[in-house]
Amino acid sequence: MINMSFIFNGINSQAMGLYVVHMDSGEVSNPFMSAQEIKEEECYNSHIPAFFGVKKKPLEFEITCSLLDEEFTLAKKMELGRWLCKETYCDFISEDNPEIIYSVIMTNQADFMSVESFKGYFKLQFRANAPWGYSPSYLNTFDLSTITVPTTITVTSYCNVLLNYYPEIEFTLASTNTGLSLKNLSNGGLTSTFTGLTQLETIYINNEKKQIISDLSLYRLSKFNKIWLKLVYGVNRIEVTGKCTLSFRCKFPLLA
Repeated sequence: MINMSFIFNGINSQAMGLYVVHMDSGEVSNPFMSAQEIKEEECYNSHIPAFFGVKKKPLEFEITCSLLDEEFTLAKKMELGRWLCKETYCDFISEDNPEIIYSVIMTNQADFMSVESFKGYFKLQFRANAPWGYSPSYLNTFDLSTITVPTTITVTSYCNVLLNYYPEIEFTLASTNTGLSLKNLSNGGLTSTFTGLTQLETIYINNEKKQIISDLSLYRLSKFNKIWLKLVYGVNRIEVTGKCTLSFRCKFPLLA
């Protein structure tokens, strides 16, 4: 991590003249697995507490930043402050792990440590909004508007921190169709079904938030069997019944 750049809120630190540096020789830490808090209660007349699971804590990590040979002037302080000191979560991508996106807020008091006049370094502590990072967004679209029999498609889940991942889905029915069925053959055959829709209607489903939106501004939960589609890790074979165009939008929680 010596003289490496990072991206924060869509801006590359290199464009700001700022780099991640390692001040001492030795090991370098990178965020991997978050801390966990055990949820349990003491039991009367027992040495073994009752276990209720764990509560994962948001990831936290620290980086040391330097302008290298550029001076840390008042103008530069103001520029970096406007960029880094945000009041909402922003995406953070490290040069050494560009496939993982962390949504973070800076939490520490950043003191400038000077090794000579107006040159030096400072440390930034970040806390993520989750116990993990995320993959980039994946969009897979399938044209099933001419199928005449149930057709199997494959969707891969890269989520390696949760038992199931709930994707966002959008489909547009064909002109001769008023229903859709999605059976996940890789997850016990669980089936999400819509019936009694309108031809050419477009439906958006956020399976995690249990949200359904129709482009016709109609209430559609009553047309749904309320089995929300969930993906298991790896390849999911999904049997589709009903002519449509179908899209999966996924941003997978990751530890990597």
